[in-house]
Amino acid sequence: MGSCCFCHLNERRRVGILLSKFDGLPTEEHIPDGNPRKLIGMSYPASEVGILHHPREGYPCIWYEIKVYEIRHWKEHQEDQNGAFRYVDKQRAEVIYSSQEGSKFWLSSGSARLLVNVKNAEQSKISTTHNVTFPGLPYGAYLSNNLDNFLRSFNRKDDVFGGGLMPYHTDTACERYSYNYEIRWIPMKERIAILGKCTCRGERPSLTVLRPESLKRKFLVENDWSKQVISIWNQETKGHGALFISNNDRDIKTVPVKEISKKASIGSIKGLASEMASKAFIDDMKGSLSSPETGLFSGNTGDSQSCSKRHSVII
Repeated sequence: MGSCCFCHLNERRRVGILLSKFDGLPTEEHIPDGNPRKLIGMSYPASEVGILHHPREGYPCIWYEIKVYEIRHWKEHQEDQNGAFRYVDKQRAEVIYSSQEGSKFWLSSGSARLLVNVKNAEQSKISTTHNVTFPGLPYGAYLSNNLDNFLRSFNRKDDVFGGGLMPYHTDTACERYSYNYEIRWIPMKERIAILGKCTCRGERPSLTVLRPESLKRKFLVENDWSKQVISIWNQETKGHGALFISNNDRDIKTVPVKEISKKASIGSIKGLASEMASKAFIDDMKGSLSSPETGLFSGNTGDSQSCSKRHSVII
């Protein structure tokens, strides 16, 4: 039961919990050793071609999600505690369309930049402060082809045409329908935090997806990860892997390099002392987390790519 206490959390909360476990670094401090890193920087278009646009406003984005809801309204005849009958307004919302769109972009905080690709919706775990619900059905010149095709063939139940300018239509059965749509997005050229794996192919450093085995036992011991947080990690990174992205203020703070180096030294000393004390915890976790699906304690050290430029900061 304890391992499922976070199951009810939405994606924003789960992403926030995982990002809080890592120190934020500027992109200049990326180390392509295959270990998880939380890097902070501004997003810039990777190309002038194929820029993703906000589906309603049209300005450049690195990612957005859109959901269209059909809301059924009706009146229900109910008896109150005094035995009197009255009509009570009821409604139920159903998601009738949902999609995510992502792009390739550069993440940079100064002299170094890394390529990031969030085109795969299954690999993008997003926490964003930009979340707005609009009345009616989506319209405009920047809708995706899939959404545009859906709207062209959709048989709306409110008998309203012309962009959903009226909220609903009421029939004689006291039943009516209305529509709204929710957009979550992260604009281009905004300061963000990304938790991913630093790799380097040739001269182009990148942030790529993390998998359950990307976390090493030493890191878990030194940072006191609970079973519940490890469970969130495994759920979010299994399958296709995941990149974690946030523009929340608490997630985009960087830690000075000197402080990180000091914490790393103290952590190494504490790690030696706590590893034996935590051995029982690790042994207990092996049974539930070293399955073929997670491979968390399989001993896999992950990818280790080398760049022509070496970095002296060791975490």
